[in-house]
Amino acid sequence: MKTFTHFLIEAAEAKSYEFKIKIACQDFDDDAHDRLEHALKAYDLDSLSKPKHLLPADHSLDFPTHPELDVYLFTATLKLPCTDAQVRQVIGEQGRFPLACVMVTPKNSPEEIMRDLDEEMGKAKGDILTKDLEKGVDGQPQVGQKRLDSMLKELESQKMEFASKKKEPAPKTTNDLAQNNNSPMAKKGVK
Repeated sequence: MKTFTHFLIEAAEAKSYEFKIKIACQDFDDDAHDRLEHALKAYDLDSLSKPKHLLPADHSLDFPTHPELDVYLFTATLKLPCTDAQVRQVIGEQGRFPLACVMVTPKNSPEEIMRDLDEEMGKAKGDILTKDLEKGVDGQPQVGQKRLDSMLKELESQKMEFASKKKEPAPKTTNDLAQNNNSPMAKKGVK
């Protein structure tokens, strides 16, 4: 059986927390990189990647209010447990970046996985609007007047079945029920 200290040592060595950090700014120089590194030391920074400049089309969803700014992507590995909101707050306060220009997501978050899948699917399919239509393919039989005529013929040929052909009597209402026309003061049987 493992001792408690051995268990703690294994737990401390194995844990690391990876985040993708996107920062929107005019230019990301060495001073900004040092400020970011200093801010992440609050959570015991293990490694920080070099900035990767993203194309404007890649970040239109991340920073819609700042389309004119350049976006830089980092991957940071931290040793202390923290959430993406905490990392974002530290980068904003200690790194002196506006919070509106900082986006932090955990490495394997569902949002990042879906975004990566969408990018892969977009590359696999290609844009439909940029593809040329094949020559000789006519779409009018599926959407034009011929399709409308054939659809009307199909509807006319179908027989509608109703539940019952015989007429049922109308149900009784409270007006059809017998009313008490006797006076409460009258004797029994006298109106």
